[in-house]
Amino acid sequence: YMMMGGLANFVIPLITGYLSNIGLQYIIVLDFTFALLALITAIIVFIRYYRVFIIPENDVRFGERKFSTRLNTIKHRG
Repeated sequence: YMMMGGLANFVIPLITGYLSNIGLQYIIVLDFTFALLALITAIIVFIRYYRVFIIPENDVRFGERKFSTRLNTIKHRG
């Protein structure tokens, strides 16, 4: 984790510096790509969490009840 953070602190300024020579709009595209990748990764982790762990029905929060019940049902059938 720490190594990847250090690598990102070194590589990202190099990439954005290179992209600023080409065009500033590419920096925004790069930022959007990273944000989209982070969102997709968060969704995968969220779905995987409910497939791996069996969450009690009374322990769900913020509307997760429907989501966790459906995934736990799928897990018990398969």
